Amino acid sequence: MQTFYKGLIDLKHNNEALWNGNAGGVYHSLEAGDNHVLAFERTKNDNTVVVMMNLSAEQVETSVKLDQALAGAYTSQSGEAAELKAEQMVDLAPWAYEIYVKQ
Repeated sequence: MQTFYKGLIDLKHNNEALWNGNAGGVYHSLEAGDNHVLAFERTKNDNTVVVMMNLSAEQVETSVKLDQALAGAYTSQSGEAAELKAEQMVDLAPWAYEIYVKQ
């Protein structure tokens, strides 16, 4: 569990998009096809983070609409390469989330 929180704290400290207040990126909500999914992005300078969360006890398979400028190559929280599309399909387990950092 400590490794999990350390990873989130490191991401917040090392990615300008997640900094507090005016130093960080502005929160922009992303349209999800299911009301149980909260999706947003924050961008500051060359730093972009996209987050998608399933806020329910049920598995959710839906789409999330990203601006065309947000589509592209990302790294997931697990360190794997990911290609996000302008209309991204997501399959999230109950209470699961995905964090993507633009490359």
